[in-house]
This record gives sequence, structure tokens and C-alpha cells, in this order.
Amino acid sequence: MTWRSTLVVTALFSIVACGGSGSSPTSPSPYVLPTSAAISTPLASIIGIQLHEEPPPGLTVTNLAVSAAATTLAVGQTTTVTATATYSDGTTATVTPTWSSTNSYSVTVTSEGVVTAITTASFAGEDVGVVGSATSGINAIYGGQNAQINITVTPATVTGVTINTSSASLSVGQTTTVTATATYTDGTTPTVSPTWVSSNTAVATVSSSGTVTTVAAGSATITGVYEGQSDSVGITVTAAIPTVTGITVSASTSSLQAGQTATVTATATYSDGTTVTVASTWSSSDTAVATVSSSGTVTAVAAGSATITGAYEGQSDSAGITVPLAVTNLEVCCFTTLTPGQTTTVTATATYSDGTTATVTPIWSTSGTGYSVTVNSEGLVTAITTASFAGEDVGVIGASYTGIRANYGGQTHQINMKVIPCDGCRDW
Repeated sequence: MTWRSTLVVTALFSIVACGGSGSSPTSPSPYVLPTSAAISTPLASIIGIQLHEEPPPGLTVTNLAVSAAATTLAVGQTTTVTATATYSDGTTATVTPTWSSTNSYSVTVTSEGVVTAITTASFAGEDVGVVGSATSGINAIYGGQNAQINITVTPATVTGVTINTSSASLSVGQTTTVTATATYTDGTTPTVSPTWVSSNTAVATVSSSGTVTTVAAGSATITGVYEGQSDSVGITVTAAIPTVTGITVSASTSSLQAGQTATVTATATYSDGTTVTVASTWSSSDTAVATVSSSGTVTAVAAGSATITGAYEGQSDSAGITVPLAVTNLEVCCFTTLTPGQTTTVTATATYSDGTTATVTPIWSTSGTGYSVTVNSEGLVTAITTASFAGEDVGVIGASYTGIRANYGGQTHQINMKVIPCDGCRDW
């Protein structure tokens, strides 16, 4: 094939065409390639000029027709235009004309006839949101003939959708989110809102906003459909792992004397209703009053109040510990002489380390067998008999003595109760 050019070629071509040594001249001079000069396609590629095919010798072009693989393109799409020449001898041939676009702002065309849709706007600043499409003519000039085909540009279309999820493996009751990204013909990839559907709603459901909620163990496919394109992501759901919904802290006692110890335990309640004693993290609100070890042993340090808190799996609970003042003395009141059947009430007064006193409720007990006198937890004393033990002859014994003992705060005090006979009375 013979190619012709009338282009002005710069110094590079001057060197190649004229057999130069390759050294750059001080001032490059343009070289006009004669119209009759024939050069090869590889050489034209090297020197960067566009060659135009000429009709065969002795023939003229009587008609030129242009066709396109597609005449409607979405923004970003391409097509190829082809030119067919009809010669004076009636023959036809596909030729390489000079291509141009009547509106290169919206449509461009290369020398090889590759057409690219750029925008639906016909000029800079035109609102593409108002203009639905743009049309540009693709012109071909060859052998003194020219032809044109119109290319219509429409808004970019979706070529694919990609679905993403923050988590594809969940347990029953958990949720995740799926999102969709669309790929357009113009190369943009915005996040879009597709129509969501689950292949197995018994395993996982999906809302219109893309929230996936698991229902039961199994597998489900979540699909997003947008502008005729779709993509999917698989969701695997495993059986729910019970979670801790709360814990309960209990103490073996809520009151300790300084130096005494107690034990705190934590019981966790799980989402499936089960309860388990657990090893929580322990802390004391006031270690000057009471400390607690990692195993839950509480040690009273000094008088005051402290809160012992157990924390486990994000849940917590507390138990109060009171450390009273040390008891330095205990007094029981009062000695009384009773006859069988009579009652009296004894009281206990504690003296504390700070010098204060208070009536307290100690642990009451009787000395000996407690046969002649009894005492209850409130300090109520009841005389039963003058006998000190079963079978003793009350007619011989004139009176009996029984100790009433109080124990409180590490202190003990006792008084004796005297039981005497009474005329006309009988032993109770």
C-alpha cells in the first residue's frame, strides 16, 4: 500500500530521511516531505506523523460510506467506525480516511477510527442533568470525498455491581451490613442502594437498607440487584454462643470485725437461662476498710464500709461489707432473782474503741446445762426450776444459779440468775 503525506516534519525526520548522522543540529530546520514521496508505515510511526491512504493510481473515488459498530454509546463506551470507498472502476475497498468529530467535546475519534463517548454535554458548562444526550458527527475525508455518521451519547450505564459485607460468618442473633458498589461505563464506582434479597430467610433476613439479621444456623446468599446487574455474598450462621446477661455477687457475711475474713462469689446468668459460678475480677471501693483478693477473700482492715464489686464479661454486681468499731468491753444487765415461771429481759452494752457505747444484740447462751433457766436470742430469760439438773430434789435445794452469757464483738460477759422456790408455786 502506498501512503502519501504533505505534513511538515521536524528535525528528527530531517535526520532520518536525509541520512543524517544522528547528531542534533544547532537549530532544527523543518523539512517538507514532497507530496510524491513515499514512506513506510513503520517510519511514519517513528516520526509521529499521520499518513493518509491515497486511491490506487488511475482511479478516483466516486463515493465514500461510513459505518459504525454502534451508533449509540453510553459515556465511557467506545466503538469503531469504518470507511468504504467506491472507485471509478466500480470496485470498493475499506480505506483509512482522515477522521474528525464535529463535537470533540462530547465524542472523540482517533486516526484509526476508534470513537469514545466523553460526555452528554455538547460544550463546557452545559448541565448534563438537564441534557439527556448529545450527538456528534464523525466525518471521514478520502480521495476528495467525505461522509459522516452521527454518534449519540447517552448517560453512563451500569456494567456491574460488587457486594461487600463487614462479616460473612455470624452466630444466631447477630447482625451485619451489606453494601453495593456499581461500576459505570465511565469508570466511576459509586455506592448504590440495590434491591436486597436473601436466598434463605429461615437462616438470615436482609432489610431494604442492607442490614442482615441471622435467624438460625445454616447458610444464606444475600443478593443485591441494581440497574439490571447483580452480585451476591454468602453468609454462614452458626449456633448462638450464650452471652452473659448479668452477674450476682454474694458475700458469706456482710459484717466483719477488723482482721476477720469473708468470701464473695459471683454467679453469671447467660442468655440461654443457665447460671454458672464464675471467676470475676474483684475490687474494693475502700481498701482502708476491706481488701479483696483475686480469689474473692475479703479481709476487714478497719472500721467503716466498703463495696466489693465483681466484674465479668462486661457485667458487674456488688456487695456491701461493714466493719464495725472494735468492742473493748461488754456489760450484761442485770442480775435478777426469779421464781419458777417468771421471766426477765437481759441487755448487753458494748463499749467501742472510740469510747462510745451502745446497746447491742449479742449471742445469748446459758452456762451449764441450762436446766433451770433458759434465754432466747432476744435476751428473754425464763426461770424453769430451782433444780440444776433432772432428778434433783427441789425440796432439798433452796435455790439455783445459772449464768446468762453474752458474746459480741469478741467480748464475753456473764451474769448469774438466781431461781428460788415460792410458796404455792410449782416447778415449771
